[in-house]
Amino acid sequence: MEVIFNALGKHIYTQNNHHLYVIEWQKIAPLCKKWKRNRDCDQNRVDEMEVKYREGVYIPKLIHLAEVKDEGLVCYDGNHRRELFTRIFKQAEREGCSDCIVDVIFDATQDDVYTAFENINKSIQLPAIFLDDTDTPDGPNSTNINKNLKDEILEMVRTFEVRYKPFLSTSPRCRAPQFNRDSFIENVHSIMRAFDYRLTVGELNQCIMQLNKEYGKQEMGRPHSVYSSKVMAPRERGVGAVQLQPLLLLLLLLPRACPCPSALAPPIWLGS
Repeated sequence: MEVIFNALGKHIYTQNNHHLYVIEWQKIAPLCKKWKRNRDCDQNRVDEMEVKYREGVYIPKLIHLAEVKDEGLVCYDGNHRRELFTRIFKQAEREGCSDCIVDVIFDATQDDVYTAFENINKSIQLPAIFLDDTDTPDGPNSTNINKNLKDEILEMVRTFEVRYKPFLSTSPRCRAPQFNRDSFIENVHSIMRAFDYRLTVGELNQCIMQLNKEYGKQEMGRPHSVYSSKVMAPRERGVGAVQLQPLLLLLLLLPRACPCPSALAPPIWLGS
């Protein structure tokens, strides 16, 4: 792989096991894929980035890649930009301006990539389940969550993304009734851990849907009148107002040994 980069790009410098190149993105795009421990790209976020880019907003043309045994060339940081590059550089390539900056680790181990990713993202929250060492459950990076449970959590969150799409936000600092995908994943995983994984994903999903119905009746949480007409418009079209952040905080306060979903119904006073 190093031979390919040396032939196709311009080598800028090497520091430890990191090699920096300037290279035409379309030449390496077919070789590159998402690192298996990364989350799937949020296409809404990629759409927003494309709009901003075409409006002239600066988006750094930099991504981090690694050549990993049995996985090939993977992007472990900058996957939203990777998808954006593939879109915008189709036209740019014809205009001769599809260069980007690529940081590559050749002959990398999973630990090499994990360490590099952790160093880059120290200040960025990422759902813990994406960093789970599922291939080596007893490894130093393991959070002791198996792949089936991870898939169940991700599928549950995808259901909410579709059902409550008007309230989906790309901002991790959004406020109810909006919700952020990654924050939701992390909260769901935190609840599962708090219950020592005795609560199933299906049971948790039922609890959330039931509590959300109570929010919709305005018998719990803040009255709908505190929200702007723009925020409430989707609900008037039959979508329903989801208040995931306070709802999940409420669940975290429930007894850890709660035996069944019916026992998760909150006392009425919590809505006052």
